Amino acid sequence: MDSLFGLKPRFDEAYERGLWREKHVLEGPQGGRVLVQGKTYLSFASNDYLSLASHPVILEAAHRALDNYGFGSGSASWVSGQTQPLEEMEHVLAEWLGFERTIHFSSGYLAHLGVIPVIVGPDTHVFSAYLNHASLIDGIRLARPKEVTLFDHKDPGALRSALVQSRSSKKWIISDGVFSMDGDVAPILEWVKLAHEFGAYILVDDAHGLGVLGEGGRGILSYFGITPAEWPGLYMATLGKAMGTSGAFVAGNDALLSGLEQWSRTKLFSTNSSPLVGATTVASVNCLRQNPDWPLKLQQLGEYLENQLNRLGYGQSKNPSAIHPIIIGDNRAVMQKAQQLWDQGIWVPPIRPPTVPEGTARLRLSLCRQHERSDIDAVIELMSHFL
Repeated sequence: MDSLFGLKPRFDEAYERGLWREKHVLEGPQGGRVLVQGKTYLSFASNDYLSLASHPVILEAAHRALDNYGFGSGSASWVSGQTQPLEEMEHVLAEWLGFERTIHFSSGYLAHLGVIPVIVGPDTHVFSAYLNHASLIDGIRLARPKEVTLFDHKDPGALRSALVQSRSSKKWIISDGVFSMDGDVAPILEWVKLAHEFGAYILVDDAHGLGVLGEGGRGILSYFGITPAEWPGLYMATLGKAMGTSGAFVAGNDALLSGLEQWSRTKLFSTNSSPLVGATTVASVNCLRQNPDWPLKLQQLGEYLENQLNRLGYGQSKNPSAIHPIIIGDNRAVMQKAQQLWDQGIWVPPIRPPTVPEGTARLRLSLCRQHERSDIDAVIELMSHFL
C-alpha cells in the first residue's frame, strides 16, 4: 500500500521548489527571546506584539480561572452554557471598543468560516482584497456569492471602479485591516465613504491592528478616527496576537450579532473555548487600559527599523504596524538567508508561497514590546553582510 496515499508528487514538488516547512519547538514562553534546543534566540518571529502571552498579569488571571472554573468548557455554549469568564470577555471587548456587542469564536479562521456564509449569499457581490488572508478567502468560497471581484487595496481607484460596475443590490467589501505579510494598512476611511456612496457593507479583519494601532491599541477604526456608530458592517479581530491569548471575536450591532450567534455553523457546532481565554483576555484589555503607551513603543521601534532597512534599500515609506518584510523573491534564497540569521542566533522566519504570491518570498520581521533598538541594530548589522 502507498504510505503517502497518492500524494508523493505533491511531496516531491514541495521539496524541489523549496516549499517544505520545518518547525522549531520552543522550550519556554514566547517573547523577544526564545529557547530552542537549549539555545536562546533573538526572535522576530512571533505575532505576540505586546509581549502579553507570558505577562505575569495574564498568567495570574489564567491560574485564578483554572482554580475557579477548570480548563474545559464542556460543549457549545447553547448546549452546556457559557462560562462566566467568556461572557465577561465579550462584554469587556464591546465596551472597550465601543460596539454594542461582540461574540467569541475559537479562532479567526472559524470566525470567517462561520460569519461570512451568514452575511453573504447567492444574491451578494463580494469585493475581496487580492492579498486577503486564506481564512477570508475560504469563508467567501464557502458562502458561494453571486459574484466575487478581487481588487488591489493599494490602488486608490480599484475598489471604486469595481463598485461602479456592480449591478447587485447587496454588496460586501471584505478585507484584512493590516495585511499580515506586507504590514501595510488598508485605506478603510476611503472605503467607508465608498460603502455609503454605493450601499455596500464592510467586514474588516483587524487581526494585526488590534493592540497595535489606534488610541490605546483599539485598532484600525480608532487609527482612522472612525467610530463604531459610523462603521457600515462588521469588525473582527483575533486575540492570539497582540492580546496574547487565543481565539477571535466579531463586533457589531446587537441585532445582527444575535443572528450570527444563532446561525454561524462554526459557533453552533464547536465546543466553546476554555474559560481561561475569557479571563486572560479581560486581563489583557486591563493591561492596555493601564498602559496606553505600549502601542506607541511598537510604532517607534517600527520607525527605527524602517529607517535602518532604508539604508539597506528594503524599507517602506510608511508602516505603522509591527510587521516589516524584506522581499527576497526566490524561495531557496530566502531559506538560505534565514538560515544564516538562525546560525547567528537570530530567528527571522522565511515566508514562501502559498502564504505570499509566487516570486515574493520574504523575510518577515515582527516586532514586540520586549525588543529594544539594540536588537534591531543586531539584526540589521548581520543582514547588511548578505542582503
